[in-house]
Amino acid sequence: FPSHDIAFNSLPVWPRGATNQVLRLSVKGTVTSGTINSAEITVPPAFTSGLTTSQIAVEGSGRGTPVVGLVSNVLTVSGLQADVINPATIVLSNVTIPQTQENISNDGNYVFAAKTQTGEGVLQTVGNSPVAYVTIPLANLGDVDTNGVPLDSNKMVAVSGTCTEENFNSSTSTSAYIQDGQPDGTNKVGINVYSTLRNLFARSNSYVVLGSVLDYNGLTEVWVTNSTSVISFGAASYQPTPVTLTIGQLTAAHEAYEGSLVRVAGLSKPTNGGTWALTSTTNGTNVTTTGANVVLQAGGTNLTARLNVGSMQPTAITEPIYPAAITGIYGQFVTNAP
Repeated sequence: FPSHDIAFNSLPVWPRGATNQVLRLSVKGTVTSGTINSAEITVPPAFTSGLTTSQIAVEGSGRGTPVVGLVSNVLTVSGLQADVINPATIVLSNVTIPQTQENISNDGNYVFAAKTQTGEGVLQTVGNSPVAYVTIPLANLGDVDTNGVPLDSNKMVAVSGTCTEENFNSSTSTSAYIQDGQPDGTNKVGINVYSTLRNLFARSNSYVVLGSVLDYNGLTEVWVTNSTSVISFGAASYQPTPVTLTIGQLTAAHEAYEGSLVRVAGLSKPTNGGTWALTSTTNGTNVTTTGANVVLQAGGTNLTARLNVGSMQPTAITEPIYPAAITGIYGQFVTNAP
């Protein structure tokens, strides 16, 4: 399923609520299947609003003499002559993509259950029915079980947002963050994107990402395995700004603030708070050699500031004068449940 929007053509992904979209389903035989004469597709009801047979066409060298039918959300095409050499493409035009922000449990996965028929046989379900991935708000990944594990774990999802950090990690992997709104303590608006690939993101650019939802020691992340699953739209029109919170506000709503750009003021470092990130000097420029965890506190409550190797800019390398205000991205790293 390539999208009608050229920016999404490499992925089976659509922006939620988009109108006038084109969906294409390729019907192609195998060496052993012979000629496919008929196909039946159960279109997700959310995609069939206003859909009529006049919006359905069949293209390709295997189109044969197609007869198209549509009853409720079940689409049928007979008269095909599709085989391993001559595919047919069923085209749905002027389609409205469903909204996904109305229900936090919506994962944006829409299965187009497909069956095909050869010769005088009966319709048989294909091995892997195609899935359309509609972008979901990051709030839809904020629902977790009692142990803090995302309910969408191991699902493939499509998300979008502005990059607030291009890579916290070293030279062997990527740990980036995107954000799609300002945190309010209730809805999740930030997410970690992890990959063993490099140079996928640029801070302040807008992205669509397709990946699997994973839990990493309490941190919800989208795991990307292919560079084509990250699409950049250049400089984002929306730029998240840090929201100033107390340590108490953060710890009272871990999941809601996780992945968001936040600021905590009035921080001091106790005598056993640790050492700021180790640095060395190369050509007059400070360069981090290792990350560090530094314990800070306000009002007797502790907060761990993780100074990652990948994010060390000159202002972050230099330890602040206390009391200090720290701006960063709120994360989690806990080895025990919850």
